[in-house]
Amino acid sequence: MTAIDNDASDSVSAGLAGVVGSYCIDPQCRSILNGSVNTGFSFENDNSSWPLALSVGWLQSLNDHIKLNFELDTAAIVGDVNDVSEAALAWYGIRFASESIGVDLGAVKLLCSNNDCDIDELPFGIPWVSFTYRQLGRR
Repeated sequence: MTAIDNDASDSVSAGLAGVVGSYCIDPQCRSILNGSVNTGFSFENDNSSWPLALSVGWLQSLNDHIKLNFELDTAAIVGDVNDVSEAALAWYGIRFASESIGVDLGAVKLLCSNNDCDIDELPFGIPWVSFTYRQLGRR
């Protein structure tokens, strides 16, 4: 990504990089553990500290068309500044899927180590719905 102003000395270049991994729990690979670590960086700075986005997830198959899903996302900074976020996002729900269509119903909950960010009005989190359509790889 590059932002360009009229003066070439005011431009900024930055990038994103990460690692993603998955592990199949069952022989059919219908239940999966996954994780990722991503970072952003700037080409103009010395990059002495790196922001990290950390994620771990679990997708558990109940049958051919229904799965339970859970994901936990947080962040950290490493380098000259070392710090870990005191908050995380917990995503959980149920996935209804066919060969080409998926519907996720669930909630996202903000979790804090000091409970200052707990939303009492929504004890189970903020509801969410996601629709996906997969065409690639179909015959």
